[in-house]
Amino acid sequence: MINIVWKENGYDYDVVGGVLKQGDNLKTMVIYCLFTDAKATESDELPQGTTDKRGWPGDTFSEFNWGSRLWLLKRKKLTNQIVLRVQDYAKEALTPLISRYIKSAKVNARRSGRDTVDLSIVLIKPNDDQLTLEAQLKWEAIRV
Repeated sequence: MINIVWKENGYDYDVVGGVLKQGDNLKTMVIYCLFTDAKATESDELPQGTTDKRGWPGDTFSEFNWGSRLWLLKRKKLTNQIVLRVQDYAKEALTPLISRYIKSAKVNARRSGRDTVDLSIVLIKPNDDQLTLEAQLKWEAIRV
């Protein structure tokens, strides 16, 4: 699978010398799960000014739905409740990987500044190896 790396404003394909670099399939799948927009549920409050529930069209052909509902939180005020929802949405997004590709996933979200949430993910692979991924999510909404 193509390697994905963190750049200044988000994830991008890893290109070395004009060639796409191959990488850790599990890491790439986690990034897709977290940062692809999952379809909003009927009970979700959509961002102001839109009726678009988003979602990935490929879900029609997939055995499980890809993505997370993190996109629903981007314009919310960054409060402790929102940090807990970040954690819950990230856990929910990784659910399809459990039993197929990993034994377990531990997700921790914490506020690390006025406009930043640190997301830490620890995955246990079937062979008991551990993979740790971290991301910093910048908030766009007005801070409280």
